[in-house]
Amino acid sequence: MLAESLVWFLARWVDTYLFVSPDDYPRFSTSLGQAFGRSSERAHQLLNHMLELVRQQIALWHGEADVMADVARLLAALAHRRAVALAVLHAAAWPALLTDILSSLPAFPSDVQR
Repeated sequence: MLAESLVWFLARWVDTYLFVSPDDYPRFSTSLGQAFGRSSERAHQLLNHMLELVRQQIALWHGEADVMADVARLLAALAHRRAVALAVLHAAAWPALLTDILSSLPAFPSDVQR
């Protein structure tokens, strides 16, 4: 349940705050931009940590439909905004995660495979 809740939270957080830009909000917080903006090293580190977390969730919970559904939602959230999607493609953890997804896909619950 904890794994599922963590991934659920991250999927919602990523869509709003990761690689945030002043163009995204009329009243933009400069502190938020410094912490998680497109040019923030911290945002890139956090993204790599999230991708590693997804790898761990796949390794540990690949048979749990609810956890894998939330992992799929997190991956969709990472692809939702262009800036985040491009950062994922350039992240150090992305190639290993892609390999893990492709090799584990047959073991995923059928609902998640769709």
